[in-house]
Amino acid sequence: MKTVSFAANETVFSWIARCHIRYGAGNVRHTYQELLGIDDVRIHPYLPSHLQQVLPGSGLDEEQLLAQHTLYMLFRFFEHDAKGLLRRVMCHSEGSPVHAAHIPHAALSIPLEHQYCSICAHEQRATLGFSYFDIRYQIPGVIACPRHQCMLVAVPCGDGALDKHICLPHVISVPTERYVKEAKFAQFCIEVCDGIRAHPGAVFSQYSYLNVLDRKGFITQQGHLRLRQLIDALRAFYADIRLPRGAEALLTFDFIGPLLRKKTHSPMHPLPHLLVGYWLFSGDAVCYFNVPTAIEQLPLPIEETASADELIKRGLVNGLSLNSLAKQTGKSRCYIRRVAELNGILHLSNELAFDSKIREMVVFQAQLGLHRKTIANNLGVGMGYVEQVISNTPELVSWRKTLARLQKVAAAKEIIRTARLAHPDWVRKDIKAHCSKAFFCLYHNNKAALEQLLPPKKQPQSPSFDWAKEDSRLFEAISALKPPYPKSLSSLGRVVKDRAHLRERLHLLPKTKALLLKLKIPLIANRKI
Repeated sequence: MKTVSFAANETVFSWIARCHIRYGAGNVRHTYQELLGIDDVRIHPYLPSHLQQVLPGSGLDEEQLLAQHTLYMLFRFFEHDAKGLLRRVMCHSEGSPVHAAHIPHAALSIPLEHQYCSICAHEQRATLGFSYFDIRYQIPGVIACPRHQCMLVAVPCGDGALDKHICLPHVISVPTERYVKEAKFAQFCIEVCDGIRAHPGAVFSQYSYLNVLDRKGFITQQGHLRLRQLIDALRAFYADIRLPRGAEALLTFDFIGPLLRKKTHSPMHPLPHLLVGYWLFSGDAVCYFNVPTAIEQLPLPIEETASADELIKRGLVNGLSLNSLAKQTGKSRCYIRRVAELNGILHLSNELAFDSKIREMVVFQAQLGLHRKTIANNLGVGMGYVEQVISNTPELVSWRKTLARLQKVAAAKEIIRTARLAHPDWVRKDIKAHCSKAFFCLYHNNKAALEQLLPPKKQPQSPSFDWAKEDSRLFEAISALKPPYPKSLSSLGRVVKDRAHLRERLHLLPKTKALLLKLKIPLIANRKI
């Protein structure tokens, strides 16, 4: 196969198709065999493998092939190749690129298709003499041509999911319907890919989202996301957009929380990123690569996007009653009272409220670790009041959790200590089996104390093998055989599954040895008689 140069942004599948058509390498199997070294192959539209076999006939190096003719850089930018696995799979075929890029984890059933614009294909034929599949049109989520604002034509990936019939784009009737919003979104996606190529060392930063969200008022002063308002804004913006088949579930934007929260953040498919970035950056792809500086990261005044907590604090400062605040914010009076007490704001409570002495006693007994019901009985108040005081006192809930954990640890120590006194012969596994709850309580909370309480470690001893039982098993297995018998110990051992005992341990199998002598099976292969 002669060298065929790649066109600008041409996919690997399109290049293989041109090689096949231009030089007529027999059937498709012959082309695959000559280019890739295999007969049947599924060529992924944007994450193909076997790239090392493509390099000699392409005139490109590995970096150029990955960056300009696959979407490897897009997936690498969005955290899908931190350890270089995706690159190794694509270049050296050490697995599946789809799994290495975590595409199954996205739960998106977007069909594998090669997409092209019919008008662009006509222009390519006029200027180059052939048409080809553009890698930029294979970006997940792109369904329209940004230049001509027409829907892309999709060619399914081969017959029965195997590319046994390869072809190039062909010109069909010129479409008349315009898809403006889809075309603008496609233009943004292409600009993101071009930006990633221009910044090969760039890696996605979550702060590029959070900084802009902060300036737009979607993050509270305490650093929490206003998730409900954010999702509503995204749903309203994308209410009339079309996505590829299988990606419609993304329009619920339930992925926003896992994408933006620091504790739940993990690598996510590029399409959710592109949907968020297009809305958040107002179509400016450069924002992915220009992270705002610390001076620019100033929170804007909270106006109509103010959270319920902010409205409650303002109302309490202005002297509004709990009832009026409950009607305005839709929160319960208990919730409003909690916000007030956590922020040290005086509020108007009803006439039945307990005085400060009762509250101080509730806090004191709660600090001692008493149960809420016990505190309520001791002071003659309701358990709901006790729960409110505990939850509204800063740091009291965390202190009670710490105290409860310390109490459990002390009880677990006493259980293990008592078990050791009652059973001095127990080893570690016995204590773990009979006192498992106490064992794991210490294991997770105080390993040093557990190590001091447990008996000393003992060297593991392998169980002794029961040769008498093995002798009986082999004796019965050989007795059940019918003539003609195997002519050697090795062949006999394979029949009765002796694990090499007949050849190496026959001196420990007296019954079996006597039977072999009786059956006149030669014992020449035996090493110990």
